[in-house]
Amino acid sequence: MTNLQQGCNMQKQDSIILTVWIDENNMVISMKEIPNAKPLYFENRETGLQTLNSLVRKGYKIG
Repeated sequence: MTNLQQGCNMQKQDSIILTVWIDENNMVISMKEIPNAKPLYFENRETGLQTLNSLVRKGYKIG
């Protein structure tokens, strides 16, 4: 399991409340689908925000 997979669900399910797209090559997080990015699905808002905060601290940009 990669660091990005921790705390999130990589498979879409009915209980998903937050979806973001992560471009690991360009270190970009987006709330909209972007090319060359993979979606991350979160079932819990708090877990999703904690994961996003961790990525930003590692240098990811929100765009």
